[in-house]
Amino acid sequence: MKRRIAWLLMSCVVVLSLMLASCTQPAPVTQPAPVIPTASTPSVGLGRVWLDEYTYVVGGDGEPIVLIDNPSASNPTWEQLFYFLQDDETDAQPYTSTYICADFAETLHNNAEAIGIRAAFVALPESDHALNAFETTDEGLVYIDCTGKSSTTSFPTVPVKVGTFGDVSSWDKVVYIQVGQPLGFISLENAERYGFQYYPGYKKWTEDKEVFDQLFNEYVSTIPAPYPSYPFYEYYEREMLEKAHAYHEGLLNDLRAYAIKLGGFWEQGDVVKEIKIIWEGK
Repeated sequence: MKRRIAWLLMSCVVVLSLMLASCTQPAPVTQPAPVIPTASTPSVGLGRVWLDEYTYVVGGDGEPIVLIDNPSASNPTWEQLFYFLQDDETDAQPYTSTYICADFAETLHNNAEAIGIRAAFVALPESDHALNAFETTDEGLVYIDCTGKSSTTSFPTVPVKVGTFGDVSSWDKVVYIQVGQPLGFISLENAERYGFQYYPGYKKWTEDKEVFDQLFNEYVSTIPAPYPSYPFYEYYEREMLEKAHAYHEGLLNDLRAYAIKLGGFWEQGDVVKEIKIIWEGK
């Protein structure tokens, strides 16, 4: 009996020693897995652009257009909007079958909201087109289209190696929208000169473009004959030829002045039948 008790006591001592020994050893430290930051991704359905209770807008890749709104965003001045658009590179992206006008409008909206500028997504269902709108504090509602290269534009080329008129370096443009009228465009840097309303702003631009076209046609149709290569010809012939060249040079100067005023020669879009302005995705 005494041996049994002694054996139990020894067993307890051994177990207790092992327990104490284990407590004196530091527990192994498991390093946590590195946290990889990820951009916040809206939940399914959040931020979609709904045209009605059954229809939402999709991009060229078939995926829903998603607007990421900034609760702190505010309405800009025209100057603030202008400089944002000049710095923003959305219009530098090419227009493709998988990146269409709705994708451009989505990108510009989200870029603007990200830096605190309140923006809207604008759908023209009958024209199958999308763009953006901004409620400026000094010029009111301004429509912007930054759809990249491949938009329709015409660049009339003047002969006699004087270059081209109506060319552009940026695809940002102010849009003029009036129900019942064709969609109008003016290059971003030229729009303030005309104003931001369809009447009289865009109408004045179209009138100036018509004057340019008339001058252009006259310039092309009245190219004077080159000076004769032979040295002997009547004085009055030389005088008439010099006047013709001077008149022609004057037309060219007028063309250059109108071209600077007009900016890009953007062609008109379809007649607008319906406008949907969406300030927040749902």
